[in-house]
Amino acid sequence: MFGTMNKWIVFLCLLFLPWLAEADKNTGGVKTDLSGTLGILLENEEEEETSDGLSEQCQETEEQDSTQAEDITGKVRIRVNRNGNDKAWLTDDRYKTAWNGGPEGWLEFETPEGQECFGLYIRWGRELSAYQIEVPEADGTWKPVGEVHKVQFYNEYIPLDGLRHFRIRNSGDLDFSVTEIQLLGDGSIPDWVEQWKPFEGEADLLVFSAHPDDEVLWFGGTIPYYRGEQRKKVLVVNLTKQPASRRCELLDCLWTCGVREYPIVTGGDAFIDQYASQTRDIVKLWGDDTLLQFITGVIRQYRPLVAVTHDFNGEYGHGAHKACTWALTKALDLAADPEYILNGKNASLRPWQIRKVYIHLYKENPIEMNWRVPLDAFDGKTGHEIACEAFARHRTQDTGKYVVRDSGKYDNRLFGLYYTSVGLDEEKNDFFEHIREERGIPEDE
Repeated sequence: MFGTMNKWIVFLCLLFLPWLAEADKNTGGVKTDLSGTLGILLENEEEEETSDGLSEQCQETEEQDSTQAEDITGKVRIRVNRNGNDKAWLTDDRYKTAWNGGPEGWLEFETPEGQECFGLYIRWGRELSAYQIEVPEADGTWKPVGEVHKVQFYNEYIPLDGLRHFRIRNSGDLDFSVTEIQLLGDGSIPDWVEQWKPFEGEADLLVFSAHPDDEVLWFGGTIPYYRGEQRKKVLVVNLTKQPASRRCELLDCLWTCGVREYPIVTGGDAFIDQYASQTRDIVKLWGDDTLLQFITGVIRQYRPLVAVTHDFNGEYGHGAHKACTWALTKALDLAADPEYILNGKNASLRPWQIRKVYIHLYKENPIEMNWRVPLDAFDGKTGHEIACEAFARHRTQDTGKYVVRDSGKYDNRLFGLYYTSVGLDEEKNDFFEHIREERGIPEDE
């Protein structure tokens, strides 16, 4: 009986969908699920909460039946509030070029007749505090239909409700800068559109690297295998301050590796990227207490089971790599010590003991990973192949100097077990050997 009833519900949904869609066009706006997508507050007077499961069922049916959304950017008329000569930088597929509209910046979009926009994919050119989506009124004014109070992601997807004429306007204090923008028509969201979500809960694996590209260059198939194939919760922490172009590339790389939870990307002036061969020089520049407070806070907040980081010698000798290893090995004890007090908002975090720590190329208790095993999560491609594809997303670093290698002097398969609270490895081919507690991500995420 219930099966027949469900069929009739779906039939009625499909029957009324065109009418509902037409009614929604008249108001326009940002989709109700924007706040869920971004994990932030959405204010929209036009939206109403679903009171029963019928609307959700209609939406699921529509998504299942729809084809992949078309990139309609080339069809859309784009206006800017200033720097019109730089407008081409919005769509030149280069992260090193960015249009800047200043603190009063806005981007206006108008689609051709018969074409509607259902999604806006932005890669920000710098940090941004807030923005509004607005639609024009008959009297020439602009009406807000959605507001985001705090931008969380450098690569950000904004779902829309079939708009034809709208704009996105800065409502914060910082400059409005965009490096790339794409608009999508109706249909399912393509896989290349990055829909990030905040990292919540506890981590299985902490990957602690100095620069964007280190996460695959030196650690090989670690992220594709453990996040993509094993469904572990992998928290990537990138330590050094980097320009927006490299942050966007880092996100592209991680998305390719199967990561969907936003990494920790440090900003401000705390960890300026500077080459030095000596650990002490970088630690002095950053401040040893500042560095230890940071990584200890990360460990206590996200409570990883396993951590992996750089070679003690910084692979080719980079001091920032060495500083990561120095900080992690020191914070390993501090994070578990109830006598060590964190400052500010982290003061209430409880002590945590990481179960295992692996160091790249560490000679003691060595293990050798195999990144050449086909992975079901990537249609049979190996972790090494995915790492190579992901490294290619760091296009500003494509000088030919570095290649993802699982052999030779910097072999990314080779690690050593620096610390363990669960015993030494026996099989020596799995970071999680002897760890019984699992925090895998559900298959139906």
